Amino acid sequence: MLAIAFFGVVLVRAFDARARPRVDRLAQTLSARTAIERELPKMAGAELTAVSIDTRQRAAVRDAIEEAFVSAFRLVMICTAALALAAAAIGAAIR
Repeated sequence: MLAIAFFGVVLVRAFDARARPRVDRLAQTLSARTAIERELPKMAGAELTAVSIDTRQRAAVRDAIEEAFVSAFRLVMICTAALALAAAAIGAAIR
């Protein structure tokens, strides 16, 4: 159970570290940026339809969010694979 909580924190931090800079690079009004910031905690489930930006910018923001989520998810999967390998190695060494 502790590993689930730990990897949840890793996922959120990695997503935030990747999504915010990408979203910040896109030119937006202050109100649009605020609306997007409110949606970022939802990660891949962020609803951008209510954000007042044009379709091209909305697609760019959606792409940035999706790429950040996939990148964070990959990091968590790599960490869990490394943990599984370490557990297998320790199990083999004990035997």
